[in-house]
Order: sequence, then C-alpha cells, then structure tokens
Amino acid sequence: LSSQSPYLERLGAPYVYSVKLTDKSSLEDAIKLAVKHKSKPFVPEEFTAHGMLIRVNMLVNRDLCSNSSRWPPRSELLVKLAAPGESCVNACESYDLVCEPSFFPLVNTAEALSR
Repeated sequence: LSSQSPYLERLGAPYVYSVKLTDKSSLEDAIKLAVKHKSKPFVPEEFTAHGMLIRVNMLVNRDLCSNSSRWPPRSELLVKLAAPGESCVNACESYDLVCEPSFFPLVNTAEALSR
C-alpha cells in the first residue's frame, strides 16, 4: 500500500514518519523518535500567506464558463514508466514527482497505453 498523504510523506523526518502498520517494532521506533526529537516548527508554502495568494490567483483567473476547467491542468501530466510491480507512488518518487490520482483516467486508456 502507498501513503495516504504522499505530499506530507515527502517532507520526511522529523516532520513525517512513514511506517508499515503491520510492523509493530517499526511503529514503536517511529513513535519513540517522534517524541524524542525536538524539531523546529515548519509550515509548508501551501499554508503560508504566499501559498494562499497563489491559490486565490488560480481561482480568480479560472474560466468558470468553460467545461474544460480542471485541476491540476493536463499540461502538468508527466507520464513515467514504472517497473513491473512498482507502484505509481514509488515510480513518481524516483523522478522526484508526486503521484496524482486525478490523472489516472487520462493515462488508463487504450490509446495512452499503446504509446
């Protein structure tokens, strides 16, 4: 299984610890590390005033009369080929990208798969 929040997972320790919930010792170790570590406060850009202004700008400049309005835009789609059995999340991480499930309908077509 992949992370419930790949965006947060990219922050990594000491802000985010990723563990397999079935591995009890790994979970306990991560909890001990998180409690023991005194990290400095961190606010991702998305939650800053600048990040809010970026989102407001996107909303204000959006064409609400068009049916083609979608986020993220198709122009941001980068198709990468994963190894057999490799998850989308792992393949994207190897290219320093984030797996975006809203692109799946664009990629999971006969035409796209034949390329």
